[in-house]
Amino acid sequence: MSDKEFTALVGMQDAILLFRRFGVDVTGMTREAVKAARRKLLRRYHPDRGGDVDTAQLINVAYDLLKNGVPDGTFYGSDLDLYEAHKAENPGCPDWAWAGYSGGIPDSTIYRNDFSDLNFIKKSIWELSGHSRTEYTIWGSDGHRFHGISVFGSPKTFSYMTTAMITWLAKQGHRCSSVLVGTRLNKDLFVIYAEGQYHTDRPLYIVHSSFNSNPGNDPSFASKLAEVLEASKCARG
Repeated sequence: MSDKEFTALVGMQDAILLFRRFGVDVTGMTREAVKAARRKLLRRYHPDRGGDVDTAQLINVAYDLLKNGVPDGTFYGSDLDLYEAHKAENPGCPDWAWAGYSGGIPDSTIYRNDFSDLNFIKKSIWELSGHSRTEYTIWGSDGHRFHGISVFGSPKTFSYMTTAMITWLAKQGHRCSSVLVGTRLNKDLFVIYAEGQYHTDRPLYIVHSSFNSNPGNDPSFASKLAEVLEASKCARG
C-alpha cells in the first residue's frame, strides 16, 4: 500500500467516525444520502446558526473525503451482492448466514442466544448494523493464534464485535489479548481492542503480510502490532 493509499484509507475511517460522533452513520449510504446528511449537519453547526467555524469545516472535510473515496455510490461496498446467485438457489437461507461463505449451504441454526453461538453473533451483528451488506472478519488473538469470525457489519458495531469476540474466546477457555477487524479478503486491518484498551472510536491501522487473510500467518505481525500499540501510547501520552 502506498503512502497516498494509506492516507486515504485512514482519512475515510476518520471521516466515517466524525459523522458518527454527530449521530450519523454513513455506512451503506449513497453519495446523495451523505450529501443530505452533510446539509442537515451544517444547518445545525454553521456559525450563522450558532455553531462554529471549526466544526463546520470538519464536517465539510469529512464529506469531501467520503465523496471522493468511493467511485460508485455506496460507502463500504456491498459484499453481500457477491452471494446473490447462491442466495437465489437457497431462498430459505437468511442474508446474515452468507458471511464467510465458502461453498455448500450455510447452516443458520442458532442453538444458544448468547456469545457462545457463532450464528447468534453473526445474526445479532447484522441486525445491529441495520442489515449491512459489508462483510468483515473479526480476528481475536489468544496470544498464540488468531481466531476469525466472518460477519456482515459496520463500524458502529465495532464495540459489540469486540465484546462478542472476547466472550466467545473465553467460552472456549482462551483469554483474548487483541481484536482486529478487516473487510473481506483485505490485508488492511484495524485494531479495535488490545491490552485491555478499547480503540473502537479511533481504530488503529495495521497491515499484515500473510499468504492468506489470517494475520497470524505473518511471522512479523506480532512485532508490527506491538509497534502500532506503542505508537498509540506515545500519541496519547
